[in-house]
Amino acid sequence: MFMKKILTLLSVLVIFVLIQTLDKSNIAHSSNSGAVAGHTGSPADGSTCNTSGCHTGNAVLPITGVITSNIPPSGYIPGTVYTMTASVNQAGINRFGFQISPQANNGAYLGTLQVTSPTTTKIVGGKYITHTSGGTSATANSRTWNFNWTAPPTGTGNVTFYGAFNFANNNASTSGDNIKTSSLVVTENLTSGLVSNADPYSSVLFPVPANDQTTLRLYLAEAASLQIDLITLSGHIAAELYRVQNQQPGNHEISMPLPADLSDGLYFLRISGEQGIAMKKLMVNR
Repeated sequence: MFMKKILTLLSVLVIFVLIQTLDKSNIAHSSNSGAVAGHTGSPADGSTCNTSGCHTGNAVLPITGVITSNIPPSGYIPGTVYTMTASVNQAGINRFGFQISPQANNGAYLGTLQVTSPTTTKIVGGKYITHTSGGTSATANSRTWNFNWTAPPTGTGNVTFYGAFNFANNNASTSGDNIKTSSLVVTENLTSGLVSNADPYSSVLFPVPANDQTTLRLYLAEAASLQIDLITLSGHIAAELYRVQNQQPGNHEISMPLPADLSDGLYFLRISGEQGIAMKKLMVNR
């Protein structure tokens, strides 16, 4: 009887160990519940899962081309929703994890992340998107995650998507995993909502770039009050360059000095009158 009890206890113990072993074989150790917020390796985050100590392995390795999007080369249009994609692959790896955040250098959250596949991704810490337990397994040593991003307001400028990626060795522990980082910089479409292809004045602006002054050639079909302003990329008036109450019809060439304290960069010249409004790009380089 005593021996039977001992054998029964041993059998239960063996079964328990087998269950634990089988269960652990499915652990990505890229944290099945998602990476802890603040580990993208961005300048503000300052760490990844490797440098924070929750994973150990080789030194963090920067890689390129992991994060992509359908944002056109001309840049994002504020308020528009875009599809973002992160893809990783490596021979011999069948578990991957990730965390991505769109940030400024100071860590400010730029735009808005949206989960499109709740079974594979989720938001953590308010401004990070990461994997779920269902989003770590690989197919043919590859893993891809998709999510949406709504572009931030006009005047935000460049946005950097910082990402850290775990190439897990699937050894049921946090040791031996390889963490790699990658980033994607997207620019703002500076002409969106500001410049119209239609120019009722058939105007021409020169020289390009401008230095201490700019000259505008335009045509007026009839006498008009004319107003010309220098506009920043955020839509603010940097300078009032020209005002006239009764500009006569015909062709005109108007030279306008630029403010002495004007910084180099891209601006817009806004021409307003009875014929309508026209916007011209003006690059200043002193």
